[in-house]
Amino acid sequence: MKITYILFLSLCLLLFPNSISAERPSLQAMIDEAEAGGTVMISPGYYEENITIDKPLSLIGERDVTINSCENAPVVAISGDGVQLDNVSIEQCNEDNGDLAAVYVTGDQHHLSNLEIQSSQMGLQLFEANQIVVEESTIRGTRKENGIDLWKTNDTTIKEVKIDTILDGIYMEQSHRNTIVQNVIENARYGIHLMFTNDTVIEQNQSQHNFTGAMVMEAQNVLIKNNDFSFNNQNVNSQGLLLYLTSDIVAENNLFASNRVGAFIEDSSNAAIETSFNLIQ
Repeated sequence: MKITYILFLSLCLLLFPNSISAERPSLQAMIDEAEAGGTVMISPGYYEENITIDKPLSLIGERDVTINSCENAPVVAISGDGVQLDNVSIEQCNEDNGDLAAVYVTGDQHHLSNLEIQSSQMGLQLFEANQIVVEESTIRGTRKENGIDLWKTNDTTIKEVKIDTILDGIYMEQSHRNTIVQNVIENARYGIHLMFTNDTVIEQNQSQHNFTGAMVMEAQNVLIKNNDFSFNNQNVNSQGLLLYLTSDIVAENNLFASNRVGAFIEDSSNAAIETSFNLIQ
């Protein structure tokens, strides 16, 4: 009898492994159970769910971790203070809500790194957030919405992010004292787009094959340094750099190559274009 039971159990394990093995807990359950200030290590796998992190917590993928959702909500929503999200792939497949971000962030002092975001709408939205670091990540879209969208977000660094096939690569509105450095942005309307945004550093970025490399509008005290604004010629109104209604702009040591227009300046004061290179190929 005992041998018969063992043989039956072995057969069930072969035919129905998922029903016999313990069900894997959801990511949200792991987050809810974790203590504030703790770390949740995510085992490799494909997780179909939305998650919300609203307390200081480190959420780190061990390897090959994908979070996917087609629901009418962000795939990952972060609030509060001091959240770390690292080494995770995020897939958004919602096609109905154009304002929906794959990753939505509010609050302060969050750190997002080593993310791969595939977005059907907006990639990453920073909404009334401060002192955020986004680095060493990839964002790909469908050209419907922005790659990284900042609204009233200050003192933030976006570094070494590759952004492709989106509306605007990095869009900032009413957001101040931010640093945009060493990013690669391609196949966008505007690679970098500032609106009513002051005290920004745009340095060592590569913005190519867009309608416009960088659009700076109604902004003050912006440093644009050591960037590559090339091959921005997708439209009759394309240019490497556009300054409109700006003041106290310094653009130095930038490369302008194969744009329809290198730099276009209108209704701006105290704009200095220094030791930049305009190459026509």
